[in-house]
Amino acid sequence: MPGKLYEVQNYPAAIACPDNNSHKVHGEIYRLHDAEKLLYLLDDYEECTDRFPVPHEYSRCEIFVTLPDNTTLLAWAYLYNWPVTGLVNIICGDYRPYLQDQPSQSRLNTPQTKVIALCKPSNLNKP
Repeated sequence: MPGKLYEVQNYPAAIACPDNNSHKVHGEIYRLHDAEKLLYLLDDYEECTDRFPVPHEYSRCEIFVTLPDNTTLLAWAYLYNWPVTGLVNIICGDYRPYLQDQPSQSRLNTPQTKVIALCKPSNLNKP
């Protein structure tokens, strides 16, 4: 997706930059079979429900993502919602290689990549 990726206390934070194709964030696409139930759980995990104080750190947004074959899909993504001043900008846009380049001590207890785009089932061909 057009955007920038940052590191926030050992986890990634993506922001959208829809008018700037020079910066891209790389993530993962998942087909959701029970989207309503799973998105409810993910919203709670990402602390962007009414149970958490506002402004939320993340917002679930619909974005267009481009696959390696240049197919474009409308997908859900959790985008960072707080100021990025002072955060490390991950220039490559991909959290996994960035983590591999960091000293192993800084990766201890680091959660799995949170930068994901979740495709709506209607946007993908059935296997």
